[in-house]
Amino acid sequence: EDLDVSNYVTWTDNDRFFMREQQAPFFEHGKKLNFAVEGRRTHFRSKRAINENAVLVYQMEDAIIMKRENVIQVISDFSPIVSADEKFIVFVGLTSGINLFDIAQNAVVYQDSLGAYPSFSADGRYLIYTQARDDGHVLIQTDTLLIDLHHQRVIRVANPEQEIRVRATISRDASYMAFETASGEVFRAKLAL
Repeated sequence: EDLDVSNYVTWTDNDRFFMREQQAPFFEHGKKLNFAVEGRRTHFRSKRAINENAVLVYQMEDAIIMKRENVIQVISDFSPIVSADEKFIVFVGLTSGINLFDIAQNAVVYQDSLGAYPSFSADGRYLIYTQARDDGHVLIQTDTLLIDLHHQRVIRVANPEQEIRVRATISRDASYMAFETASGEVFRAKLAL
């Protein structure tokens, strides 16, 4: 157990694995801790890395960076969606959460670092998304937020049962939303705007 290396575990084809130090995980001289799994005992030794994989992928700020054949390429953020009226783009940044980009202003006009699972209404007037908190492993609390893009207001959708709700979508007339629970069930709820 080591918080500084546990995110960088790589298995080899001969049932060995290594973990890299978090401070230098993607560079030629990053330290590797090598392990051999034999029954219940695990042996490890430390050595310097002298070779790297042909393709490296890592996060820097809100971008995903790929290095392949000594060429660095920004892959960018996740889940870009264009509104039906083509006025907005929403995307999910790795650390910045929900980003609402106004095409006419050529700028991000709204951001929520806890936001995920965005969806526009069919006419592009509303954006609905999940604001989520976790304990490092599982979601412990979610809220559903609805943005009226015409009137520039944010509405927190009532959740009287305090259940985990994700992947919300909104009906064409904005009178209902559908959402998924932590157990994978799908429900419809009436919205009071």
